[in-house]
Amino acid sequence: MEEVEAGLLEGGIGWLAETILENLDADKLDDWIRQVGLADDTKKLRSEIERVDGVVAAVKGRAIWNRSLARSLRRLRELLYDADDAIDEIDYHRLQHQVQRGDAWHGDPDESADGHGAEQTGRPRRGKVGEASGSGGKRRSGIWQHFESVENNAKARCVDCGTVVKCGSDNGTSVLHNHRKSGKCKRTRGATDQPPNPPSASEGGANSFAAGNSVGRKRMRTEGASADNVAASMHPWNKTELSNTIQQMTHQLQEAMNEVMKLRGSDNFVSSNFHHNTTSDSRLKTSSLLQRKMYGRVDEKNSIIKMITEAKSDGVTVIPIVGIGGIGKTALAQFVYNDPDVKSLFEDKMIWVWLSNNFDEEQLTREMLDVVCQKKQEGSCNFSKLQEILKSHMKPTRYLLVLDDVWDDMNNYRLNKLLAPFNSNNAEGNVIIMTTRIWSVAKRIGTVKPIELGALEKEDSWMLFKQCAFGDENHELCGSLSIMGQKIEDKLDGNPLEAENIGELLREHHTVEHWNNILKNEDWKSMQLSGGIMPSLKRSYDMLPYQLKQCFLYCSLFPKGYSFSKEQLIQIWIAQGFVEKSSERLEQKGRKYLAELVDSGFYQHVERTSEHFVMHDLMHDLAKLVSQSEFATIDGSECEELPSTIRHVSILTDSAYNKYEDGDFSRNEEFERRLLKVRSRSKLKTLVFIGEYDSHFLKSFQDAFKEAKHLRLLQITSMYADFDYFISSLVYCTHLRYLGLENETQRTLPQALSKCYHLQVLHIGSCGTPNIPEEINNLVSLQHLVAQKGVWSSIANIGEMTSLQELTNFKVENSIGFEITQLQRMSELVELGVSRLENVTTKQEASGASLKDKHHLERLHLFWKGVRNGYDSDGNYNEYDSDLSYSDSDMNSENECDGNMIPEPSMHSETEEERLQTTDSNDVPSLDHIPDTASEVLEGLEPHRNLKYLWISWYNGAKAPTWLATSLTHLQTLRLENCGEWQRLSLERLSLLRKLVLIKMKNASVLSIRSPEEIILIGMQKLHTVTFGEKIEIGDFNYCN
Repeated sequence: MEEVEAGLLEGGIGWLAETILENLDADKLDDWIRQVGLADDTKKLRSEIERVDGVVAAVKGRAIWNRSLARSLRRLRELLYDADDAIDEIDYHRLQHQVQRGDAWHGDPDESADGHGAEQTGRPRRGKVGEASGSGGKRRSGIWQHFESVENNAKARCVDCGTVVKCGSDNGTSVLHNHRKSGKCKRTRGATDQPPNPPSASEGGANSFAAGNSVGRKRMRTEGASADNVAASMHPWNKTELSNTIQQMTHQLQEAMNEVMKLRGSDNFVSSNFHHNTTSDSRLKTSSLLQRKMYGRVDEKNSIIKMITEAKSDGVTVIPIVGIGGIGKTALAQFVYNDPDVKSLFEDKMIWVWLSNNFDEEQLTREMLDVVCQKKQEGSCNFSKLQEILKSHMKPTRYLLVLDDVWDDMNNYRLNKLLAPFNSNNAEGNVIIMTTRIWSVAKRIGTVKPIELGALEKEDSWMLFKQCAFGDENHELCGSLSIMGQKIEDKLDGNPLEAENIGELLREHHTVEHWNNILKNEDWKSMQLSGGIMPSLKRSYDMLPYQLKQCFLYCSLFPKGYSFSKEQLIQIWIAQGFVEKSSERLEQKGRKYLAELVDSGFYQHVERTSEHFVMHDLMHDLAKLVSQSEFATIDGSECEELPSTIRHVSILTDSAYNKYEDGDFSRNEEFERRLLKVRSRSKLKTLVFIGEYDSHFLKSFQDAFKEAKHLRLLQITSMYADFDYFISSLVYCTHLRYLGLENETQRTLPQALSKCYHLQVLHIGSCGTPNIPEEINNLVSLQHLVAQKGVWSSIANIGEMTSLQELTNFKVENSIGFEITQLQRMSELVELGVSRLENVTTKQEASGASLKDKHHLERLHLFWKGVRNGYDSDGNYNEYDSDLSYSDSDMNSENECDGNMIPEPSMHSETEEERLQTTDSNDVPSLDHIPDTASEVLEGLEPHRNLKYLWISWYNGAKAPTWLATSLTHLQTLRLENCGEWQRLSLERLSLLRKLVLIKMKNASVLSIRSPEEIILIGMQKLHTVTFGEKIEIGDFNYCN
């Protein structure tokens, strides 16, 4: 087993064990397991899993040489994956029970099916035949839970056998009872038709418990049946089966760990000889030049020399050089170090120290003293004494110190101690050049702007290659080698070390056959190449904790150059369980993960201020190499058998299909045949589909992966009409966390989606405004619904989706399921937009939204209609949008990933045209009371003090809410527009306010505020006095930025 695979295997086992234990310790699941009588089984499983860390620690590093041990560890990892899936299935049934009992906010399995013991709020769920729409929200007979609405409740479809029956108001219940007793329905239900109530204490957790029948049974797809029947297929609740499974897993885990320990005893290696799983740099770095000429980097070199010559005479100047491995940081430092002008400045008082990941303060100080004193420092002096000796030599001479290869584990305190003599009172004008891969180190230690090294220009890279391949940068390639040379030039990524590696390998034989073999196998990217680019980059990878390693490797599934949004990356990582649980929100921690990976050079911004990231091509190559035991990509031009350990798969089709001028694609039957040869991977966690294809491909794709029933993430595109059935056949509800659908023609989302109780992310942003499943509010785990604004406003009883973090367009309506009190229990919201607030008539009603209790809420938009009673409705609402589209850089350009500041929200508000079209005199309160009512309503909408962004539109109250100036102590951005009755804006108590935007506040005459970084004033006709702290300005502020 290779060293890298051994490290991933050991790390993966530890991560899985920790994940399972965390899930078992979750209060809700733990309580539910006790209620259903599985506590004894899971207790024994927990006991075995708690042994895992000790077992893996006992054999750490040995699998590299011991194949039998490696096989046993792989077996242990597979068993842990199975155990994780089993616990996840139990949790799915817990959520299913919670939803079907209508206790989405309580989750108590002791509550009966008719809701006794649970608080009924009078909000019926959509699509359930027999639920009242105006009688307090009580259900009718319990028989209705076995049917789905058809034709506006005139008919009902049995969820078990698919039969549609009429259910008139007089005899509906009896018809449904009779159908349930029919032979056809009984045969379909079979032996799994168990009572939906949980076991009583007297039953001791007998097998009578069932989590409801609506999704718990496998359904057979019959001619003409809905495609959703296929999608609903999953394991029904079967306590006996689950109990047996857990007991079997416990036994197998015990055997596997005993086998591992047995093999440990037969291992002849001594622990002191174990090789640490970190790649070391085989190239000892010195100040001596390895090449006679520097290719490129002229501007960077001149810039550094200028900084040296202009260095202040007192203190120390630290010049950081930062970039990924192999990019030429050390080479640039060597050329500066050996420059004649630099040597004359320091009169040979120059020190070069290579740190790497061997940071020994005492040894490094001795190396410095060897140079300063020009003799070897022998003896038993301790670190403090050595520092005193070095300090005594600092005056009156200037020194240049190069610290080559500084890493993040060298914290400030240790590094400052090492460098203290160079910054002492004796020191005068010392200069330190530091090379590092870590941006935060460069910023933290440097005293000047870091020198960032990017890719070499193509011409410089090509000349360096020819120098290494032929010993002559001006060598002219001819004949077949010239053609090969063009292919080589395309391979060069501008990394000097890569160009050197390719050149040195090709230099062995200048023959087409040799060159062709090298290029085909990409030998220069081998981990076994001493001093190669991949071992160099892997040093950065080795320094990462296991969670970040997973996050980095996951992106190897996507093609080179793929642009990730920040939120997409974080949501994917969370969906796969890669983000470690802690007191922080997972999204906040995910942002820190991304910041660290960007800091270390694994990702880079698409643009400096962009919220999109891309992986450098060489980093992508590294990820592919390291991840090949669990991650695989099926390319359109290649389709090989997947190893049995693969858990994550992507399919890229762009190279397999040609697009005709009319938009159609050529069929690729060879690719279809190859795809069908890929054996079904029933334990896949990820299936990502990227590219374009013809209609025949869908069938092959579906057949190849129809058994992938443990998917946590499914991301797929389609352009064809049979997409509904296709996607439904791939959606298995039990484990799915992330579903991304890209299909501009999608009109209806599969009904089965409403059964995906674990689903955290539903990304349908490119699907227009499709019809959504009636019971989508069953998705109690959904955190992010990425969709166009029309989707949000169509969801009745959205308040049951209590895990949502963004709700950007909630429209208050005078109808059941759209009341403002729907927001009451949505305590996880981070971003909220509420429109049609004219439909809220009292402060008490507004307070029912409980905005003050939402301590995660950071961004809030409150919106009234603007078409009556003095509102300005001239149709120009959007004319300023381009002026007000702020990027994250406006908030915090230097810390885009640290989570300390927030971006401008992507709030969806109605256009003026939409407002005019949807205005109805019947749903607008009496105009005489609008201003007073609006003031009361806004007072009742007080948000939590953690709010950072507030946007109020078309508010017609005469005064500001009391909480605006007193409670919002963390507010950073305030935007007020078309709030026509406000006259005085007293905002001086908003101490953290950075940006203020005022638009068409037509009666505002006085503004008092501290000193924000930016103020935008548009259409402020009466504003004549602005007070900034103690400074008062009088004038015309109609338009001002």
